[in-house]
Amino acid sequence: MKSKSVATLSDRLAAITAQQPQVRAASGDRATLEGGKIKLAGKEVSELPDVVILAAVQERTYYAQAYTGEGAAPDCYSFNGETPEANAADPQSDACATCPMNEWGSNGRGKACKERIKMAFAPADNLDNVAILRAPVTSTANYGTFQKASAMQGYKVPFQHTTTLSASRHPKWGNVTQVQYTVGEMLPEELVLEALDRFDSAKSLLTQPYEAE
Repeated sequence: MKSKSVATLSDRLAAITAQQPQVRAASGDRATLEGGKIKLAGKEVSELPDVVILAAVQERTYYAQAYTGEGAAPDCYSFNGETPEANAADPQSDACATCPMNEWGSNGRGKACKERIKMAFAPADNLDNVAILRAPVTSTANYGTFQKASAMQGYKVPFQHTTTLSASRHPKWGNVTQVQYTVGEMLPEELVLEALDRFDSAKSLLTQPYEAE
């Protein structure tokens, strides 16, 4: 028979499992990707070992004009990869799956709507030190592989274990930095509970509405 604490933890984890991104095919510090490296807190590294992914969403963004990199709000965006957010300035469709901006060829040979995994993570030894990373569409399949590997080891959510985030130049598109995810060690229950208590605030960081200019 499960102990009460284990059963409670299991129930709470099950309740948020459905909120994990379903990959198909205070504000935190921002981690960026460039030149096959992850840049965080002024340092560039090839990998970040022993981090805990506190929350993740499947973000989509569409800009009618080319993104300038200056923090401009997208015309349309989604945090669940399925429907535009209610306060998007110019929703392009009722559903992302049928949106013309989500079709190949809507932006040259690619898609006008950019899809990314956006995550909040922290070092396993300091869950207060939260950072946010947007991994490009070329890394989305890698996250799906990571989810499957995590599930095969019996985990419901990624904050039940440590993860190594590693960056490299994409083998086909060398100017693009891809992110890979490696399942690490199981976390002790007290640390899982600590991460669980941070889930809502971490997800809130990831889903803050874009402010129209």
